[in-house]
Amino acid sequence: MPTTFFNSRFLAPNIIRSFLLCTIIGLPVQSSASGIETASATITETVKPFAITIPICYDFTCSTKEMITLNENHWKSLVAAFGRQPTNAEEERLAIQRAIARMEQLSGFHTPTFRDMARNFDSKDNPVFGLPGQMDCIDESINTTTYLKLFENQNLLKYHRVLPRAYRRALLNQHWAGQVEDIITGKRYIVDSWFRDNGQPPYVVSSDVWHDISVFNRSEQLTQSGNKLPVEQKQR
Repeated sequence: MPTTFFNSRFLAPNIIRSFLLCTIIGLPVQSSASGIETASATITETVKPFAITIPICYDFTCSTKEMITLNENHWKSLVAAFGRQPTNAEEERLAIQRAIARMEQLSGFHTPTFRDMARNFDSKDNPVFGLPGQMDCIDESINTTTYLKLFENQNLLKYHRVLPRAYRRALLNQHWAGQVEDIITGKRYIVDSWFRDNGQPPYVVSSDVWHDISVFNRSEQLTQSGNKLPVEQKQR
């Protein structure tokens, strides 16, 4: 495993930058893509012995990058998390939630991202403050897109295609997330893991809901209070 060198001197500026990038406020949103652009991740695969190697980044704005390798047992557990073959797009979006959660768990076995907590926690009262492994929306969206491309390349997705990361902003605040498109209807869905702790299912909501910050925040607040889950997050 690559050795990661961590220096707390560089984390504080990254946290401040991430706060501006990922803090969401209820103001009008522009949905046009702009802002930070990151080169698309490259996924490499070898067959003998079974191994799938993918890039992971963390520590805010992808300041730390590693390659992790999934062995055959890891991959079987991921396929099991994906579940039986979905029969429609809605079932597949629920499978995407489970599979993303499992991929985050697997990534946490290889990297300090197991410490990642929902949103950007930059308070010194937080038990993981200053420790490597926290992720902002830049890290989360890039990793989520890497995972989605892996599912797509391995033919796990039948009803969706993976799109470039989604972007929204309000004045100085901006936010990124993964994104897929329903192959039949053309409707886009956002896969947003920034609001959840590592290893928990991400929100999967329609692009229209996600881009309307006031609506999405109300749904997200209800979820945090345990009353209701946004759209695709409902469990069956």
